[in-house]
Amino acid sequence: MIVHSFPCSDIVAVDAAQDRNYWASSWEEGSELLTAWVALSDVGVESGPMTFVRGSNAWGLLEGCGFFHEQSLEEQKAACLAAAPAGAQWAEEPAILPAGSMSLHDNYTLHGSGPNFSDTYRRSLAIHMRTNKSAPTAESAGAGLCAFLHDIDGANPVVYGRDAFVAEHRDGLLAPAASSASKL
Repeated sequence: MIVHSFPCSDIVAVDAAQDRNYWASSWEEGSELLTAWVALSDVGVESGPMTFVRGSNAWGLLEGCGFFHEQSLEEQKAACLAAAPAGAQWAEEPAILPAGSMSLHDNYTLHGSGPNFSDTYRRSLAIHMRTNKSAPTAESAGAGLCAFLHDIDGANPVVYGRDAFVAEHRDGLLAPAASSASKL
């Protein structure tokens, strides 16, 4: 998905949201889902960068936190904190990135972006990924976000952890070299 934010715009902002709210009907509970957000242009403070709430990935699905644009930012923040575990702190961290850089977050991470007050476009690419521990729900198999997911070798790659990758490729055909295996 290409994300395009116009310059000098105070109307395009995305309040805090969890991707899991959008994907709950498509993926089984416990699925490991990730988003890579790739900056196609420089992203500075003035261009309304992606902002993450520190530690929110460990808070689980926040009922009542909702989707962006359903509430004001302050209402959204209050609803998310009310649903968060006791003692949760709201600390935002902007992703200031040069073009070509990326951030990676899981489906429970609260994130959003502010308006672009710069004089240039903010362009980015969102790439949704899953690990081998993810499965579509019975209702979504073959439809919607899961329409083209068939675990065909090489056609729909899955992100594997080191142990799963090595176990999956014991025949050595796709096994990484010893030096690169430690980096997985």
